[in-house]
Amino acid sequence: MNERTAVNTLSLRTVQHERGWSPGFFDPVVEVTIDGQEVTRQAAGMGISVEQVVRDGRHRWTAPDEPITVPFARCGCGEYGCASTDVTIRRDGDLVRWHFTGKTPPLQDPAFEAAAYDAEIAHHLADHSWELPGDTAERLLRAQLPTSLAADRLTLDYAGTDGRGQFTVGLTLTEEDGRHYQAFLDVPESSDPARMADEMTALLATDPREWECRWITNDRSVRPPSLMGFRWHRKSSLPERVPETQEVTDLLTAGLRELDPAGVGPEAPADEYANEAEIVADEIFCCESADDLAGLLQECVDGWFRPLTLPPLSAYQPMAEQVWARWLDIRPEWSRPSPQMPQPPH
Repeated sequence: MNERTAVNTLSLRTVQHERGWSPGFFDPVVEVTIDGQEVTRQAAGMGISVEQVVRDGRHRWTAPDEPITVPFARCGCGEYGCASTDVTIRRDGDLVRWHFTGKTPPLQDPAFEAAAYDAEIAHHLADHSWELPGDTAERLLRAQLPTSLAADRLTLDYAGTDGRGQFTVGLTLTEEDGRHYQAFLDVPESSDPARMADEMTALLATDPREWECRWITNDRSVRPPSLMGFRWHRKSSLPERVPETQEVTDLLTAGLRELDPAGVGPEAPADEYANEAEIVADEIFCCESADDLAGLLQECVDGWFRPLTLPPLSAYQPMAEQVWARWLDIRPEWSRPSPQMPQPPH
């Protein structure tokens, strides 16, 4: 060891931090103490979420032979992009050295005995004393995920209690063509983490087409997921539905029923196409013309009813023009294009 290097002492712990912007909800964060001083608050203001540091039995702050740079602290508001501190970690013989960048704490470039550092990392990795029941259930669930999820191109994003009396998981489905969907499933919340994990594991092991779940896509696609069953319900892309889109939904429901692209026949209920109509209505904000709306209608119907023989794009055009004309009259003010600034004369 280089005797001229002052060696610091390190302590890591995870604490439940109540969100100031969401009282009653907690975010487990990593607090770092060096030589008795808690330095995460002295840096950007708040520790990084533990799931960014510890995941799947690995600790991201483990010191490798080559330097790595990882998030260390974030703004007290909870946003890393608002203010942040990163730390570069490198092993140097029998020392582990840190170097802070971004919003740095007063203590710069601490160094730790490598053996003591490795022991502290191992201790933090093994510590679960901070966990709430939902955290424990997530950890247990990740350790026993059914292998069938990977075969169906499903990955677990997160799991936890949601304030609604449910233990909820969020899954990502990656289609073969690169499209991405998210699916959300629930089991009842319990004070017994193992029970929640086991019940969710049993549910995830069943055929996804039999799930009762909610789904959404971030790809602006109205095509349904390939795994979708009859009890999959699409979440609106809007924070909450607005009355104007309900009117559009009603118009599209009636128009699609009259067109009957899937050929369900006159005996089908009047709301036969209500689900497809609602999906298109929620995405009408991304349309700029009746032609866009007609294309959206065709994409949605084709996605839901393939491999049936379905109408061409031109079949949707009259309905799209009628609905688009009404939409221009009723669309919310906040969704209207901004007026163009007058151009100066040449």
